[in-house]
Amino acid sequence: NLCKTRRDKLIVGLMYECGLRLGEVLGLYIEDYEMQNHLIRIVSRDNNYNGARVKNERGGVVYVPKYLEKILYNYIVFDLDAYDTNYMFVNMRGKNIGEPMKAITVQKMFERLSEKAGFHVTPHMCRHGFATARINSGWDAIDIKDALRHKNIQTTGIYAHISNETKIKKTREYYEKINKDFGHDKIDLLLDNDEGMKE
Repeated sequence: NLCKTRRDKLIVGLMYECGLRLGEVLGLYIEDYEMQNHLIRIVSRDNNYNGARVKNERGGVVYVPKYLEKILYNYIVFDLDAYDTNYMFVNMRGKNIGEPMKAITVQKMFERLSEKAGFHVTPHMCRHGFATARINSGWDAIDIKDALRHKNIQTTGIYAHISNETKIKKTREYYEKINKDFGHDKIDLLLDNDEGMKE
């Protein structure tokens, strides 16, 4: 909500909702968006003017949620139409207007947003948020690894932080599966002689 333009909302949205790295976002071309399939292709290119790149050249496909796709469509139709570019993200003011955005520009945008929000946030934190939200909703580590286009599952573990609520839920599900009682929300511990020492 603190983003002033569709472009900025889209950048933050693609990083969080699709788990894109900053370099992947900045390297996007308009043609990478397939509206009929609701997806964006991550393509490794060597000739990016703005130095953007796809890490380890691991391209792939990300699916765009409906609310974000609406912003994306309107951005392409109403905002990008003014510029002669194939890049998805360009500077919209200043001396470099119409040229592809560089990483430093987005980093400064995040600094401004952090100041407005009252807490520190970086582009890469959005990618961590993507992984954490999905592991807490039940995705397994392999699915998250593939979605983030990691080479190794160990890297994915750094990104995914399980909430306490999810830990409790998973623990309860485990004990239910093996037919043991995990307990209740409020446990009354009463020891009657040696009754509580039996196990």
